[in-house]
Amino acid sequence: MTHRRTFPPRWARRRYGSTAAAPPPWLPTDEGEGCKLWVRPEGIIGLVDNDPIGTWPDDGVIGNDLIETIEAQKLTYQTNEINGYSVARSDGIDDIMEQVVSLTWDTDAVTIFMVAKFVKKNYGMFICYGNNSVGHWNFRQISTGGAISFVNANNNEGALGATDRSGAWHIFVASITANDVATVWTDNTQDATGSTGAFTISASAFFYLAKRPDGYACAMDVAEIFMLNSVSELLRQNGQNYLHTKYNIALN
Repeated sequence: MTHRRTFPPRWARRRYGSTAAAPPPWLPTDEGEGCKLWVRPEGIIGLVDNDPIGTWPDDGVIGNDLIETIEAQKLTYQTNEINGYSVARSDGIDDIMEQVVSLTWDTDAVTIFMVAKFVKKNYGMFICYGNNSVGHWNFRQISTGGAISFVNANNNEGALGATDRSGAWHIFVASITANDVATVWTDNTQDATGSTGAFTISASAFFYLAKRPDGYACAMDVAEIFMLNSVSELLRQNGQNYLHTKYNIALN
């Protein structure tokens, strides 16, 4: 059985007497239905080192888990990889996970947070929504140099980084605004920003981890991902600070 933690909304946090109780740290679930995905190491229960991962539970409010049913394509569970936390490892060949049902979006704005370490690979795909059709996006490497990008999958326009980010643990953030501007950050450093061209998120695509169904696999260790249906500087800082505290990754 999978046990999920639930978190009270902001309005449910109590005050004690005349002194306000210290609020709990920001969590992705503070965004309510705007938290479209939250997978983290605490969600995987009952596995030991090198076990295949069939389900990575979504600990957000939607409960739309990542799954893989084909044994040879499952990511593996690796213990004590970063600051005492376990991770999911993909082989960069055919490992993949996807959400059970397609997502529903309230706006065309999206921000993705990911703690990961990856190996350089030609257009290695971290996470993607859909494949290469209208309304799909890709968060991936650029060519073979280890730089990161977040692009409109239909035209490959958007934020195209130039710095090699492979081989080390990082906090990655990628966003597309409702005004069609994509930006990527690594450890609070902006890697790139650029126009995606006219972009409206598709209402009927699936979310994939570590590989796009038509190719472009990525060899990586990933500890945590959350995906939010909004974009703001406060949101980015809240998400980065949460991940910095948890995984002890320095922010610039």
